[in-house]
Amino acid sequence: MKLFTKDFQPFRIVEDEGFRAFVQVLNPSSALPSRKTFAQTFLPAAYEEAMHKLKEVYSGSEIGSVTLTTDCWTSSNGDSFMAVTSHYLNFGMELNSNFLECFLFTESHTSENLATELKKVADEWNIKDKIALCVSDIAANITKAIKEILQ
Repeated sequence: MKLFTKDFQPFRIVEDEGFRAFVQVLNPSSALPSRKTFAQTFLPAAYEEAMHKLKEVYSGSEIGSVTLTTDCWTSSNGDSFMAVTSHYLNFGMELNSNFLECFLFTESHTSENLATELKKVADEWNIKDKIALCVSDIAANITKAIKEILQ
């Protein structure tokens, strides 16, 4: 999976004649899974494992507080999205940033709806009591959501 997640290689590489020959030279008894197996089985399993490990970090005592950054935007085809990233220093004073969520935002961009979605993210990641600061643009709706509704 590191070939795909770290090196950004496409799943179809496992079907390339040269790549298959390379793998056979390394290990003649090796049988490569299909790209469908990587996409439908290995990738979802790797995602779930990474999510589980990261949620353990956020639930543990290694993090005292977090800062969130958030933004909403509309794509060229009219779909709205919201993204939330967390930033923290662990007790070893190492800076960490994790992209927590990016999702289709189908509701109206009211302060109440934005606050609801930010609260959902905080609850899902078990960080609502660890948030020290939330950074966003200066749009009135998100400012009100952060300052007034979520405080």
